Amino acid sequence: MKQFVKLSEARILMFLDNAERRFKYAGFITHKLNIEYNFLILRLKEMRMKGWIQRVHTSNKVFYTVTTIAPMKAAKKVLENGSK
Repeated sequence: MKQFVKLSEARILMFLDNAERRFKYAGFITHKLNIEYNFLILRLKEMRMKGWIQRVHTSNKVFYTVTTIAPMKAAKKVLENGSK
């Protein structure tokens, strides 16, 4: 099954794949990727519905991690083509 990955989703997936766990919360992601908070929350919700990411709750923060079914190869292709 071919999966369509948006540029914003690809940026988020690559960040979550490469960042340390302590930086994988929505506030830091918006700052680092220069994305509006509301837009990011909508994208994270869509990606959770697709099964690409999952939430990890701690005492006062929600962290996000990439699952094994996330289309990382497609995300890399989108980022390579989008930067040219």
